[in-house]
Amino acid sequence: MAEIDLTLQDCLASLEAVQERLATWLPSQGVTLAQSYRIRIVFEEVATNIMKYAHADGGQGLHRIEAALRIQDGAALLVLEDDGAAFDPRSVEPRKLEGPLEDQALGGLGLLMVGRIAVGLDYRRTAQGRNRVEIRLATTD
Repeated sequence: MAEIDLTLQDCLASLEAVQERLATWLPSQGVTLAQSYRIRIVFEEVATNIMKYAHADGGQGLHRIEAALRIQDGAALLVLEDDGAAFDPRSVEPRKLEGPLEDQALGGLGLLMVGRIAVGLDYRRTAQGRNRVEIRLATTD
């Protein structure tokens, strides 16, 4: 089993630094290029949504997103925890596509992508009042 800490501040500069670490670390764990890309897309979508919507104060570096990625037996487990408002991503009906992807209006496609890429998604509100999202992903094509 291999694990990497992905904890970041809720700002785009911090997200960019973590994405660079992932781009190097995933191939070193035997993750295919295609799956590495998918894992990084899912991480970015979920982290970006936390940054944009979880805090009434707008965040921008004021909050930490505790995150880690574990690779084991051909699977990846991505865990993100934040102190924002309660939000279960499973409770939202993903936007339906009307025609080709390139013709879609911007916004609202993140949960749709996560749902299509992930093998499984769990959510719970912890006893400490934090959101905890666990996303299972394949590491091979």
